[in-house]
Amino acid sequence: MQFKKHCKEGKLPNYVVVEQRFFDVLSFPANDDHPSHDISEGQKFIKEVYEALRASPKWNEMLFVIIHDKHGGFYDHVPTPVTDVPSPDDIADPEPYNFKFDHLGVRIPAILISPWIERGTGNSNN
Repeated sequence: MQFKKHCKEGKLPNYVVVEQRFFDVLSFPANDDHPSHDISEGQKFIKEVYEALRASPKWNEMLFVIIHDKHGGFYDHVPTPVTDVPSPDDIADPEPYNFKFDHLGVRIPAILISPWIERGTGNSNN
């Protein structure tokens, strides 16, 4: 994996996107968090990426962002606002839908990991 080599050498570019294997291939299982795959493979993948970044001589200059593409069915303890949400540009979908983009959907998890972020400042309450 070139990513691990570049981490170890401190030669990562300024912006890197690392994606999982979304499909089982030969003797390698998919390593994402999607059903019907084994989510432990996805979690192992995230840990491998994290450990490679942490071991890099450039770790003190990094921000590791984990972004999911949907909520994944996880329980969200904060209700989604559905009233008094301003439309971003007053544009509505054409007939017959007329959706005005004036309410929000489920929240999507994102995790930011960096030596720049003070320990204990994560907030999952809002």
